[in-house]
Amino acid sequence: MRGLRLSTPPQTGMPGWPSGSAAFRLAPRLPSALADPKRTLRRLFERLTGTHIYRRLPRGIDRFADIENSLPNLHVSTVFDVGANVGQSARSFQANFPDAKIHCF
Repeated sequence: MRGLRLSTPPQTGMPGWPSGSAAFRLAPRLPSALADPKRTLRRLFERLTGTHIYRRLPRGIDRFADIENSLPNLHVSTVFDVGANVGQSARSFQANFPDAKIHCF
């Protein structure tokens, strides 16, 4: 076939190494533990303790954090604690909304 030229595919990987060579596949790489030590330490801690570390709490874990994140401009001035028992909810409302007037009944 006249006029047909065969070309080699472009080289990928390390210059001077043929693509797919064993030398390229076995090239020294930094172990993932050394590449990101903070992530490795966090994963180790999670495995040892059986807990998960969050950057931010998921919604529904802390109602006061949910209010603060979802409604940053909200100013609570009055709280009604309906069905108050011995005051444990009133104490948490007082701690998180110090200027609020709390009615317990």
